[in-house]
Amino acid sequence: MNISFISAYSTDKDIGGEYNRLIEMIDDEYIFIKDGDCLFLTPDYGDKIEKIIKDNPEYDMIGCMTNRLSGSHQRIGQMEENPDINYHINMANKLWDDNGSLIYPTFKNAAAMCMILKKKIWKRIRFKENCCFFDRLFCEEALSLGYQIGIAQGLYVFHLYRWGKEHPENYVNHLIK
Repeated sequence: MNISFISAYSTDKDIGGEYNRLIEMIDDEYIFIKDGDCLFLTPDYGDKIEKIIKDNPEYDMIGCMTNRLSGSHQRIGQMEENPDINYHINMANKLWDDNGSLIYPTFKNAAAMCMILKKKIWKRIRFKENCCFFDRLFCEEALSLGYQIGIAQGLYVFHLYRWGKEHPENYVNHLIK
């Protein structure tokens, strides 16, 4: 199995367009995209992602768990403001030990801050360009076409997500032209 790992940045604030540009050049069956403000907390994250994919072939798109995100279905509560990285490392290890590659289905989006997707879905849908909600729109269309989205319960990343902002979901100027 080949998985391409991408962490993109767009100086023109078109992250959906940048992901499209990069994915276009990839021939692998699976694509993993990650925001620059996400941190893996264990050195074997790639092996875990591969196991999640192998153990759950029925899922077309897979998200993960995190500390900060507007979508509560991917967020572990009471961790949003905790700056102790050791606490987050322990949480990453605990979630993997407790859940391994277990996935819960969702009818919501899998945030692109950390997303596994099959390239065949991207070929059919592609990310909306010049839109800061490209991931949500992508997931909505995928669900409407019958694709399966799940959240990996054992994969946890630390997400800065506008660290220090009281309502981080309201700070999107860095994403809009």
